[in-house]
Amino acid sequence: MSAMNDAILMLRLYENTLDWEQLGDAIRATASRRGSENALANWKKTLGQVRTSPHIRQTIWTPYAKANPYAAGVTIDDAIDACIAIGERALS
Repeated sequence: MSAMNDAILMLRLYENTLDWEQLGDAIRATASRRGSENALANWKKTLGQVRTSPHIRQTIWTPYAKANPYAAGVTIDDAIDACIAIGERALS
């Protein structure tokens, strides 16, 4: 979950200066090393499933947000929106 929160911070701080092509290359290289190219190919669908999952909202995100003050006020929808924005820019 911290990676999703990091996505919000990355967009807020570096959206206008980030080399999106280089980030996309790094994401694809990481997926290749991990053998998760198929998962990467379905990233939008997966994020949609995360967004609509009551289990993830209630048993993962809510406790995470409560336990980590830096995530206070950040909704899972904010985090997913940031991940989608990053994916669309870096992986297009």
